[in-house]
Amino acid sequence: MTDVDLSGLSIEGVAGRCRRETESFRAGRPYSPDACYELFRRALAEPHRPASEAAWAFVHEQYREQASRWASHDPLFYLAGESAEDIGASALTRMWVAFANHPGKFDSGFPPDNKDRRLRELLDYLKSCVQSAVKGEFLPDWDEVTDELPDRNPWPEEADFVGGDLFTLCVEPRLHNEKEKLVMDATYVYDLKPREIYAENPAMFESAKEISRILENVKERFKRDETLQDCLKGE
Repeated sequence: MTDVDLSGLSIEGVAGRCRRETESFRAGRPYSPDACYELFRRALAEPHRPASEAAWAFVHEQYREQASRWASHDPLFYLAGESAEDIGASALTRMWVAFANHPGKFDSGFPPDNKDRRLRELLDYLKSCVQSAVKGEFLPDWDEVTDELPDRNPWPEEADFVGGDLFTLCVEPRLHNEKEKLVMDATYVYDLKPREIYAENPAMFESAKEISRILENVKERFKRDETLQDCLKGE
């Protein structure tokens, strides 16, 4: 994938391009991660600059719905007593504070060597901030909650979620075609349900049931793949 030079674009231009590329991704069309990575970079590489604060406002606008979606699907959400929108907003604030309090965190942790992977990792980081917001800010005694909660994790128990590196290194090479890649991306990166994936990709799939079948087939295949489980454990 060839990097796109976005240095001459205004922050409004970068944000608009990120929005269009995200729409392309969700629709199963070719897309580039460059603009969304650049949006995060401008916001978080030097977060205290006025220009960075303006960029973060666009990050907030772009990803607040996604953060809210993750919040509403968290197995502890029903205990939080707050709206998904409030938790999503809190998670975005947590992410900004984490970078603001550690200068150089973006450049050292999310270098532009592989922007597709780095964007996945940034979204994973935001997702972890959502989980933290649910457990910490709105559930100060979350460690006392029982283990009898819905299990929404189809991966081996040792992996809390499939991060950007793990997805690229362990999962992608085991997917058989573009349909499987789109379904897995949409499900585990953007937390979309089969009917939502179908609504955005009616030309690629016959129905939401086809997407559900693809997802179940992949999960069953992966459960039998001992080398995948070793990879997810870092072995």
